[in-house]
Amino acid sequence: MFQGLDTLKLPAYYALRNLPGRIGLDFETRYLWTRRRVTAERTQADFQNSLAKLDRNSMCVDLGANVGVISEQLAERGAHVHAFEPDPWAFEQIKARLGMRRNVTLYNAAIGARDGVITLMRDPNFDSNRSDASQGTSAFHSLLWGQGEPERFDVELIDIRRFLRDLGREVDLLKIDIEGSEVELLECLIEAPELESVREIFVETHEAQMPALRGRLKTLRTKMRKLSRPKMHLDWH
Repeated sequence: MFQGLDTLKLPAYYALRNLPGRIGLDFETRYLWTRRRVTAERTQADFQNSLAKLDRNSMCVDLGANVGVISEQLAERGAHVHAFEPDPWAFEQIKARLGMRRNVTLYNAAIGARDGVITLMRDPNFDSNRSDASQGTSAFHSLLWGQGEPERFDVELIDIRRFLRDLGREVDLLKIDIEGSEVELLECLIEAPELESVREIFVETHEAQMPALRGRLKTLRTKMRKLSRPKMHLDWH
């Protein structure tokens, strides 16, 4: 009964979502979390199928690698993996985990729509649970964060288009989990010729916990569904 939730045209849904103030916002938030849960199993199955096709001739890029769980899976297939992780604590964990692998290149940097510097924030609960909280380091405030003032830090930002050009070859699998910054990255990439160099993209979007991104992500979803290449997998988690 939940298939196609993201394209559902139920009048009741739209009426509830558009109620003013907190009522409409809370309903839409619950809906988006439900969609995420419903699609997670399917997109995970898609990821495992794509993972099985990789070999030593494959090239993968992991944006938002955190402590390296997905990067390690990609590397185990023999693929060369370029893994980006901007949070200094998480980067030390992935370096300890994968730093000695010859087929993994690590970057303590963020990647986005331009070259420069970006200010990121940590969940205020970071010091009490670094492993979990580091997964939410973001340029945007999240509904999932605890109470308090987030710690801020600056990190290098690398232009995704330049990075793909400099690789000079096809990317077999691009995984994007960058806590809200996927919006600006995809907005620039979807109009860029460099997108043609990517065969398959798995992206986790964050509109459920970041309401400010919802309008832009709705527009992006419409555009991404029309792409013939790369193959897009939305709502990956």
